[in-house]
Amino acid sequence: LLGEVGMGYFNTAYTFFVIFQTIAIAGFPAAISRLVAASVANERYRDIKRIYKVSLKVFLVTGSVGTLAMFIGSFIYAGFLGDSKVLPALLIMTPSVFFCCMMSVNRGYFQGLRNMTPTAMSQVIEALCKLVLGLWFANMVINFGLNQYAESGVVFGQVVTNAEEAKNAALPYAAAAAICAVTLGTVAGTVFLMFRRNIWGDGITK
Repeated sequence: LLGEVGMGYFNTAYTFFVIFQTIAIAGFPAAISRLVAASVANERYRDIKRIYKVSLKVFLVTGSVGTLAMFIGSFIYAGFLGDSKVLPALLIMTPSVFFCCMMSVNRGYFQGLRNMTPTAMSQVIEALCKLVLGLWFANMVINFGLNQYAESGVVFGQVVTNAEEAKNAALPYAAAAAICAVTLGTVAGTVFLMFRRNIWGDGITK
């Protein structure tokens, strides 16, 4: 749907996001998993609860800071590239840093409890959102741009003379729409993991 140009916008935003995600998470999920597993082995069940609470607070901070840093960095990066068309995709990707941090806490927690099912299910949910919503959103935006061209000859404020130009004008926004599905995938994965823990519990009784 996006072609080489659209995928260029998509990959630029995704690559930039990975940098901030890596810095924000920085190996903490493995550390959480290790600490939880050690507490389980030594039957220190209260410590497991404390590890989760402290980890959640830490990741709330790192996730928020990472999201803010990526938001500000998006403008700088777009200016460095000299292409403002990549900005919509960059900006719509920023909340993913926060939600990836929230997912990492819960995934590390369940892995430490030797329960990989919640992690696997959240990954499936995340992947399905990226695939289904990404294709749907990108297609909608491209069609919207083409309809604008047919009605007025203007696509997202840009005057175009043919259908090819109309599609190219819509591509930055179509790439942002596809990236939006990635962001929504991280939201869905986080919501599932929080729901899974709060509703069905973690197997540790009061």
